[in-house]
Amino acid sequence: MPNDRARFYEDALGSVRESRDWYHKGRQAFADKVVAHRMDLTKQLISLLITMITNERRRTGRIGKRQGPAE
Repeated sequence: MPNDRARFYEDALGSVRESRDWYHKGRQAFADKVVAHRMDLTKQLISLLITMITNERRRTGRIGKRQGPAE
C-alpha cells in the first residue's frame, strides 16, 4: 500500500511522544542535564517525523484527501 511508509512514521511518532512522556514522568530519577538532553532529542525527532510524514503524504498525493471509502 502506498501509505505504509507514512503509517510507519506515524507509529514512530507515537513512540517518540510516549518516550518524551516517560522522561517527563521519571525526571526525578535522572540528572537535570540528562533529562534536558533527552527531551531535546525527542523534540528533534518529533519535528523530523512530522516533516517526513508530511513529505510522504505529499509524495503519495494523500494530503487533504479523505482516506476512508469513496462516497
